[in-house]
Amino acid sequence: MLFSGLASAQRFEQTDSLQELTLEQADSLFFRFSHHYTINYNFIVRADSLALVSHETDIIDTSYVYKDDRIAVANISQTDSDTIWIKIFRDQMTMGWTTENALLDSTMPDDTISQAINYFMHHISMMIFILVCLALIGILFWKINRVYSVFLIILEIATVAVFVFLQHDAPEYLWEYYFNPSVNPFILPREMMILLLLVWMILIVLMAYVFILFDYISHKYHFNDTSESLNGAEN
Repeated sequence: MLFSGLASAQRFEQTDSLQELTLEQADSLFFRFSHHYTINYNFIVRADSLALVSHETDIIDTSYVYKDDRIAVANISQTDSDTIWIKIFRDQMTMGWTTENALLDSTMPDDTISQAINYFMHHISMMIFILVCLALIGILFWKINRVYSVFLIILEIATVAVFVFLQHDAPEYLWEYYFNPSVNPFILPREMMILLLLVWMILIVLMAYVFILFDYISHKYHFNDTSESLNGAEN
């Protein structure tokens, strides 16, 4: 009874706090969960330029932000035509409105992980090349260490399988991670946690490969040097 009473009180407090939100705050919260970013979110321009107008209905007074400019979301507006307009702020002299589609096509989140994801999204051939290289590493190191070779290939297959599953059945998780990435898998939803853990395990196995390879090379050359010294002494 005590625990149920505490739970009821907690639910009441949460509901009561939600009721105290203004309409603008509620809209901002809904937009955050449905679009994965909100006011004050930071982007970096990746296109050559992005045009900004002084108002959603104004197409004459135009300013521009350019590649590598860092910008922030200052306001969000949705017109009757369901077009979402985003007010962008670079500095006191450069600010204006653009559509959400134009914004997302011309920018990427101002975060290193997001930028890496954006790069691979637009260079899918590079991702395929990396996957092939990882598979080749497993095959080439088969004689040096079969356990790590098999483990690496299994991890690679599992990572691709989980990614394809998320892409088809839970794309919102991928978009949320793209806009709000983290290196800590344990604060993410279960599906994303599994994917990030697999990526971390691949990186750990690759680091282990580096140590194994250096150890293998040092032992091999040390053995050769020792053999040559013994042969020289016998002669």
